[in-house]
Amino acid sequence: MKKVFFLCAIIVIIIIGGEFFLQRKAFENFDYMIGLLNDIDEKKDSDIQLESIEEIESFLKNKYLLMAFYIDHVELDKIKSQIVVIKAGIEKHDEPFVHEEIKRTIYMIENLKEKIIIKADNIL
Repeated sequence: MKKVFFLCAIIVIIIIGGEFFLQRKAFENFDYMIGLLNDIDEKKDSDIQLESIEEIESFLKNKYLLMAFYIDHVELDKIKSQIVVIKAGIEKHDEPFVHEEIKRTIYMIENLKEKIIIKADNIL
């Protein structure tokens, strides 16, 4: 009986530890993307903006599987599509449009962070 209790306790600790680890990693990824989006919004040179948006695209491509374990695929796809919209606005040199879309994307990311916090609170 003690062995079963000990095994169950280890499994619960591993699950809770994994939850905190994945949540921390997801927040680091979100903060990194928000920082890059703010940099794009501050810069006025379209070549530099395009380099930064391509960096976000490659970042999402590399981190997609890790983030998909913790975040709904639909939410990640919404963020990816917003990045494509921002890139199109930069290529057309439409500064007000780019500014609006960056703010919308940052709002989406912040909203997703809040959903993760609520989900983690409900689990624990």
